[in-house]
Amino acid sequence: MKKLFFIVYISLHLIYAAAINVFTDEQKEAFIKTYSEKYNIPDDYIEKTLDMAIYQPNSYQLQQPGGVAKASQKSWERYRNQFIYPAMINKGVSFMCAHQSALHRSRTRYGVPPEVILGIIGVETAYGGNTGHYRVLDALATIAFNSSRRVAFFQEELAKYILMCFQNRWDPKALYGSIDGGFGIAQFMPSSYLDYAVSYTDDTPNLMIADDAIISIANYIKQHGWKTGEPVYLNVKYNGKTCLKLNCNNKELVYPISTWRQNGVLDKSSGIKPSSMADLISFSNLAVNPAWLALNNFFVIYSYNHSTRYALATYQLGQAVVAKAARVGCK
Repeated sequence: MKKLFFIVYISLHLIYAAAINVFTDEQKEAFIKTYSEKYNIPDDYIEKTLDMAIYQPNSYQLQQPGGVAKASQKSWERYRNQFIYPAMINKGVSFMCAHQSALHRSRTRYGVPPEVILGIIGVETAYGGNTGHYRVLDALATIAFNSSRRVAFFQEELAKYILMCFQNRWDPKALYGSIDGGFGIAQFMPSSYLDYAVSYTDDTPNLMIADDAIISIANYIKQHGWKTGEPVYLNVKYNGKTCLKLNCNNKELVYPISTWRQNGVLDKSSGIKPSSMADLISFSNLAVNPAWLALNNFFVIYSYNHSTRYALATYQLGQAVVAKAARVGCK
């Protein structure tokens, strides 16, 4: 009985979604005119692709106020524990051992260490275990034509998805990804695919292939300003007056390390230039809680997903995976 109810529910849900127009005729015409000219895509190809799109209510709901819980509503420990736990670390070690050659190339060619890439892939898709089950076309089209915010961004992503499919002769209906249009093991948006995706075998990049995803992430990180050999952050302590004197949690590099130190920030680093720019990251007003001086490389990781919690958890997961792999080795 429960199985029958579930089948009926899903069927009604699909009928409901199909009955909603993803866009108006006016929106469709304007989109075709704008992007056929901008990216030199035939009008009829864009039109046929758009006509394949089905309204995706979950993608729409995600973009509404309150559609997704903000990271700030969770404690740092609770957020971190979503991604860093023994089973996830073990998956990361297995993934690392299976793809040592691509990780080595990422370090030698791009200067990006394994912990950065392993952290991103772990947080984004649990090492390829969860790449998403929404059609990318449906997610992007729904948001691009129905969202109350970031319309220009998602229309551009939709256009680049169509361009990507046109150039590679891919079926626009065939690619599945996340609720907001990210796809593959790397969870690139279409613009990132076009700008940064590279192939491990010099073929057309396929982000469902782990080695291609690894190399593509390395290229993305390098192109966003990664400085080889420099740390990502410094573990620090600070007094209660630091964030009264200086602005903390700016989400950008704002003061040199020397200024932070002059205002009560204590770190054990050596070899870091006092003139290096940093931001104090803290998830509590209590000075006894953990805090970090985020450096240039921290904000390179931050560019992948604009959240300081994301950047921190991502790097710490990668560190945990590399540390365990060093202890247990690859079989």
